Amino acid sequence: MSSSDLELARALSRLLAEPPAGERPAAGSAFGVPPPDPSRFVRFRQAAAPRGASSAEPPVPAPPPAAASLEPPAVAPGGFGAGVFTPVLEWARRAASADAAFLLGPDGLLVAAVGSLAPDEAEACGARLVVALDQARAMSADGGERTAVSVESGEKVLTAFRVVAPEGIRLTVGLAGAAHVPRAVREALETALAGS
Repeated sequence: MSSSDLELARALSRLLAEPPAGERPAAGSAFGVPPPDPSRFVRFRQAAAPRGASSAEPPVPAPPPAAASLEPPAVAPGGFGAGVFTPVLEWARRAASADAAFLLGPDGLLVAAVGSLAPDEAEACGARLVVALDQARAMSADGGERTAVSVESGEKVLTAFRVVAPEGIRLTVGLAGAAHVPRAVREALETALAGS
């Protein structure tokens, strides 16, 4: 890109940033653009900040998988989105003693996420796990309808599997933690999401 292109881009940017002649910027907004409607965005909970070495309280360990109920919360029928799936993902995260859980839609885009992974990290991990699932299904002699993959990466284990929601919608579930996700947790989650 030449310097004349950059100058043109700067000039256009300045022109677009200025309010039209005779108009004043809206209150609480910049450059006359009203603030976005917050109801149009999905909010993700931020993971708690790690405690410093000087903290007197030790971190509370997660309960073992056996202590978690194998009865996930019901998923609201007919709904689709972060608000619908967050409770069941939170249950799965606790039941598997995982740090994070996320759900990808049939297009591979993030639908919902809970835990320590940032949304962009969850989506990036999920995209790679979708490819791994496809490869694992291709290797399976029976078509791999109930295929799960677990990938160890350093101290973390990423587990992914697919579930079929009503109307045949294929969703990909991913969990990141210190261990592989037990089959019982995967099956309970599969049953819960099949009723969504």
